[in-house]
Amino acid sequence: MILLKKFFYIFLYSFINQEKKSNIYIIYAPPYGKSNGIKALYTLHDILNKLGYKTYIYCKGKHRGNYNYLYKIKKYHKENAIIIYPESIKDNPLDFKNVVRWILYFPGYFGGNTVFNNNELIFSWNKEYYDATKLQVPSIDNTIFYNDPTIKKDLTCYFVYKGNFFKEIPQIKNAYRIDQNTPKDRNELINILHRTNTLYSFDSYSTLNDEALSCGAKVYIVTPEGLADYTKINDIDYDESIKLVKNFIETSQKRFYNKQ
Repeated sequence: MILLKKFFYIFLYSFINQEKKSNIYIIYAPPYGKSNGIKALYTLHDILNKLGYKTYIYCKGKHRGNYNYLYKIKKYHKENAIIIYPESIKDNPLDFKNVVRWILYFPGYFGGNTVFNNNELIFSWNKEYYDATKLQVPSIDNTIFYNDPTIKKDLTCYFVYKGNFFKEIPQIKNAYRIDQNTPKDRNELINILHRTNTLYSFDSYSTLNDEALSCGAKVYIVTPEGLADYTKINDIDYDESIKLVKNFIETSQKRFYNKQ
């Protein structure tokens, strides 16, 4: 009887410990900013928490309200929790046992590795960036970016970011330039996009193209060959993203906690 009790308590402890560690995700993220990749990390934090998984943001920079930040990494976290690194973070700086790599842009463009450790579980925002299982979350806030007919569209803009300014075109003469530093804050950018009649974008992969389109602007992608119409918003709806996140959860739980 005593032996049975002992085995029961060992089993119960193991079960509770398994449940505890398999419910923790830690997302390594820069401070919240304009970049779609950074926003995606914070959106994933929100969705995982809503689905019942204790999820933290680990950020060395400025913290922002409404997020569950982890201020100190403990040995327990390193051995049991799942860390999610974006592709821009090199190697495994926090020395976690269970590592997920989320490829949010072409590996190496923003730093980090171009080849990843075989022990890492890899997901990709877009298979053009990296051929791995898709993980994508909504990137456009339709409560902010929408076509308001009461706002006069009196601006022509051009956008330079990851695409770089590689070609001078006459259409952007005297146009407002949007880049990493201009405008200086998110609210000003929102106002600019609501006023934009036409956007010429040198970055074909940026969510800003979709945001401008949502605000009613005509969007052209500047290519070496000329201008290409940008007419389709490349965003995922919430229900579809939930399916992808649930697959991410199932895959990561099986990989790190339910190994056969």
